[in-house]
Amino acid sequence: MKQALILFTRVPVQGKTKTRLQAALTPAQCVEAHCAFLQDLFAACNDPRWDLLVFYGQEGPLSILQELLPDQRQFFPQQGNSLGEKMDNAIAQTLAMGYDRCVLVGADLPQLHRGIIAAAMQSLDQSPLVLGPTVDGGYYLIGSRMRCSFVFAGQSYGDNTVFEQTMAAIKAAGYCCRTVQPLHDVDSPQDLRALADRLRQQPAACAHSRQFLRRLGWM
Repeated sequence: MKQALILFTRVPVQGKTKTRLQAALTPAQCVEAHCAFLQDLFAACNDPRWDLLVFYGQEGPLSILQELLPDQRQFFPQQGNSLGEKMDNAIAQTLAMGYDRCVLVGADLPQLHRGIIAAAMQSLDQSPLVLGPTVDGGYYLIGSRMRCSFVFAGQSYGDNTVFEQTMAAIKAAGYCCRTVQPLHDVDSPQDLRALADRLRQQPAACAHSRQFLRRLGWM
């Protein structure tokens, strides 16, 4: 069985990434945060049980990501206008490459680890879809064995009803969906401070994010 993990990310460029953090950080620090998250994700989620595919935005040159993740080989530009279209197309493109199932995750999740990815992949044995909810009402992970455009059609992202609306769309389409454990994503300065608090209790986790937070003086 061929499995793929899709890492869905912007290219870390000043003024175009992690802009909600600019309430507390400079644009250059926002780029540092994004880079740290990506490096922690790559280290924690790269696994021989699945292929890692990076789908990237058009904010800057691919070379930025290639330098940041020198061991990553498969990069693909995101296609579409809205976030939903881009995720839908990434899943469809991955399945068209011959993968039996795929799991897509965002880049705002330094605490994501391969155990969660493995649980999501395993959930697809019993269900055609799987979601990973965020604590704030969104979702950080979607996995599927099929193209699922109905999941993304007409959805509005960025508020605390995204997970609820997505589950309703899945039910309305006549499908079942399993879930994996909720996680905190990092969008705002408050989220970043909460990450620092959690990492104080987990001294071995998220080496790159920890170093960045120390440079900020937040740890």
